[in-house]
Amino acid sequence: MLLALSSCRDDIVLKNNPENVFLAFWNTMNERYVYFEEKRIDWDSIYTIYYPKAVVAKNENELFGIMSEIIVQFKDQHLSLAKNQNELIRYQPVSDDYYYPYMKNYGFIAAPKLNDKFFDTYQHATKNYAYVLYSSFTFEQDLSFVISNLDSLNYRDGLILDIRNNSGGHGYEMFKIASLFYDGEKVLFYKMPKINKGKDDFSTLIPFKFTGKNIVSNTVPVILLTGARTYSAGNLFAYIMNDLPNCTTVGKPTGGGGSPLKSEYMPNGWVLSYPYIKNFSSKGDNMENGLEPEVYVNFDFKKDSLDTQLIKALSMLDSINSKIKI
Repeated sequence: MLLALSSCRDDIVLKNNPENVFLAFWNTMNERYVYFEEKRIDWDSIYTIYYPKAVVAKNENELFGIMSEIIVQFKDQHLSLAKNQNELIRYQPVSDDYYYPYMKNYGFIAAPKLNDKFFDTYQHATKNYAYVLYSSFTFEQDLSFVISNLDSLNYRDGLILDIRNNSGGHGYEMFKIASLFYDGEKVLFYKMPKINKGKDDFSTLIPFKFTGKNIVSNTVPVILLTGARTYSAGNLFAYIMNDLPNCTTVGKPTGGGGSPLKSEYMPNGWVLSYPYIKNFSSKGDNMENGLEPEVYVNFDFKKDSLDTQLIKALSMLDSINSKIKI
């Protein structure tokens, strides 16, 4: 995720009491939060219901409870309020747990250059297939390391890219990885920032471009595995990859999350984080919503003895290559 931090605005009274903390929170959200319509939130009614409760709150604990009731209604994992390092309000959906498949069961062996926590590579023992697990965009990644790992693999007939457990990270790191799969400058998505304080005061769509490195040829079939835990930057990556002609998305819908974040201090030192820009795919889809995979495959590792999504990906690569050879 992208994150910016600033102090509360000058036009908000900074006196530290529950009423003013609530007003700072409500006004900041009213003027800057971008997904009221998508989340079906009547923000004025939130004020009517909860402002009287905030006024009579006896202490910060009571106020924090009031804020909790409000925030969870959005069902937005990018919206949070931090009281301190240990206490944070954030909507936590009941999403799929995810396990890491035992790749030997599917014909893969670990590649020799495996040495990164979030980037694992495997080579198929008998076929020209490779499997890459990318579970986070959180930390800065040396692109030469990623390219070196890819160069060590034989994926001429197919590459399986697994982001089912990728819940996001930094946008720029994600753009770097996506750039390996296309050539030249490309519009990856469109931004729609707010331009004024009204709820509907958005700019026109602004294209976001990034130059590709074409490390993975567009002649290589790519299968992208997705799931409910694919969120935020992981979700944007899925949308970007889904736009490529040689990539097919397989699995379950992603978890959504389509905006960078901004954070602001409240008068009492609490930190409010919220999405502040709407992003749309190159096809015009609102990326706050999850991406529907092109091939839906259900998988519950608690019930299924085999990874049905990975098996489907291998089957699809087999089918693609049999047709090419014919």
